[in-house]
Amino acid sequence: MKEEIESLKTRLEEAEELKRAITEGDLDALVIPGPEEELIFTLDSADRAYRVLVETMNEGTATLGFDGSILYCNRQFAELLKMPLQAVTGSSAYQFIEPENMAAFKAVLEQGRGAEEIKLRTGEGGSLPVYLSISSLQSEGTPNAWCLAVTDLTAQKKNEEILAAERLARSIIEQAAEAIIVCDRSGKIIRFSNSVPGLCGCDPKFQKFEDIINLSFLEGTDVGKSIFPVTSALKGSSILGVEAILEPEDCEQFNLLLNSGPLKNADGEIIGCVVTLTDITERKKVEETLKKAHETLEEKVKECTAELEEACNTLLENEIRLNEAQKIAHVGNWDWNLLTNEIYWSDEIYRIFRLDPLEFGRTYDAFLNYVDPEDRNRVNNATQKALNGEPFSIECGIILPDGKRSIIHAQGDVVFDEKNIPVRIRGIIQDITERKMAEEALEKMDKIRIKEIHHRIKNNLQVICSLLSLEAEKFSDAKMLEALRESRNRVVSMALIHEELYKGDKLDAIDFAAYLHKLTADLFNLYNFGNENISLSMDLEQIYLDMDTAIPLGIIVNELISNALKHAFPAGKKGEIYINLCRTDTPASRCDVSDHSTDHVEKDSLPYTLTVMDNGRGISEEIEFENAESLGLQLINILVEQIDGWIELERDQGTKFTIRFNSVENLS
Repeated sequence: MKEEIESLKTRLEEAEELKRAITEGDLDALVIPGPEEELIFTLDSADRAYRVLVETMNEGTATLGFDGSILYCNRQFAELLKMPLQAVTGSSAYQFIEPENMAAFKAVLEQGRGAEEIKLRTGEGGSLPVYLSISSLQSEGTPNAWCLAVTDLTAQKKNEEILAAERLARSIIEQAAEAIIVCDRSGKIIRFSNSVPGLCGCDPKFQKFEDIINLSFLEGTDVGKSIFPVTSALKGSSILGVEAILEPEDCEQFNLLLNSGPLKNADGEIIGCVVTLTDITERKKVEETLKKAHETLEEKVKECTAELEEACNTLLENEIRLNEAQKIAHVGNWDWNLLTNEIYWSDEIYRIFRLDPLEFGRTYDAFLNYVDPEDRNRVNNATQKALNGEPFSIECGIILPDGKRSIIHAQGDVVFDEKNIPVRIRGIIQDITERKMAEEALEKMDKIRIKEIHHRIKNNLQVICSLLSLEAEKFSDAKMLEALRESRNRVVSMALIHEELYKGDKLDAIDFAAYLHKLTADLFNLYNFGNENISLSMDLEQIYLDMDTAIPLGIIVNELISNALKHAFPAGKKGEIYINLCRTDTPASRCDVSDHSTDHVEKDSLPYTLTVMDNGRGISEEIEFENAESLGLQLINILVEQIDGWIELERDQGTKFTIRFNSVENLS
């Protein structure tokens, strides 16, 4: 490894020495590896003289190897590329060719001789236009290297651009509709547009401007005095936008707009001037006609102004009346321009929002900032629906500058253009805070009144229960006592409903699960006093039922629990009563509903399920449930039909009643 490193160092030193000898001309012969054999180039004394010529010429030249590497280049070639000579020698020529010229460059190399205008890429990243000439260096008829000659075309390109610009300027001057005149420093006309001979009535070339074109002022304090634009411009002054008169001898006068100014070379010396004359004759005639029409119009305007003032006063009076009416009714009108997003408010709306007109941003977003954050989404949704053609009417809260909350009612109609695109919304805003407060007070009073009614009904029902209990003390007959007790229990079930309505937050619905807890506790205390062998298990969802459903269903539960406590378990026998209340969309295992027969298709649409079951001795098969003689069972069937429900009896391992029902609220 050490020997290889030493060998590489030696070869590198030899390569550096060879590069230096080629660059400085100290080499007499050069051996170049070719594709098939080595090629030998010798440098004799004639070659040295030729090298001096090449090094001192203005064009850049270079010699390329067969792979495109630069074997030699003169200093001019390196300067064109803006790179050190040593950096250019040995590099690839392809890296200095612009991509768009690469194909043309390779084509000339393949031909062995030719010339082409291309662009070179300099070391600084710039682009240099050059004329490239290529000749091949052959050995035994096979090209092995190329000689390049490069001429810088930068100055030539600039001259071409200057000539093109001059031709363009001349074409513009000659074809311009205005009169454009270019004079030399003696005041003679050397360039002019096609319209100039028509103004002066002769060929103006090489004539002095002020000898053939006599201009005078059209307006101002100097009206009628002569104007000398060329003399003024050659002294360095400019004339801009001055209206002048030209009066030829054999035709009508011209009204002209005059502009003039000096022409300067690169050193700032005045070498001539430019004068432009725009014919405004027709414009002045139109202005005169307009002036007369304006005077006539002024008279009519005075007449119309008097009429408008009278109409304005009437309108102002009507506006004052409208503002007074809006103020009394707490109603203001608004107009939202959807194209500009600007909103107009009447004075009453500013009073409703407690805002000064200067404080309001007059945009929809500015209005939305005053809307109660809890209502903003609702207001936005209503606005979007209005833009789709739906009626716009909404109540929402607003936050006033002092932090207080008011309630408004906003209503509007959308105006569509001929393409059915919404362009404007117009409507009204009414302050309904006081009305809402009055409604809330009335609603509160109504709640208190209804609760008081429920309380009184409960008290009356409890009085009836007490009367039934007192009446039962007068009888010794067991059937009579049982009938009175059942009647009392039914009244208690209804009283509990009114008690829940009185205590609860809702006026017309009760938590039926909480109600069942109280009802069953009362029944167990009554029928199961001192008997702990019968247990109660309940799985109840919190479901709110209206009074028209809760009272019949409470009586049904009363009958079912009472029958179970009285008949399901003989004296001393252990047992369990189970009650389940759930929504129908709860899994069947939760509701304990196993019947999925198609005999009762309508039951699947009923949203609630109540299950009452026991593991007692069950109801005899001889009893036909739908046509039972028992008052309790008859009452159950009647009440289930009253609430448009469905009931099923199962007698396996005890007794199981499954009731599917709806709430009146869900039906309305």
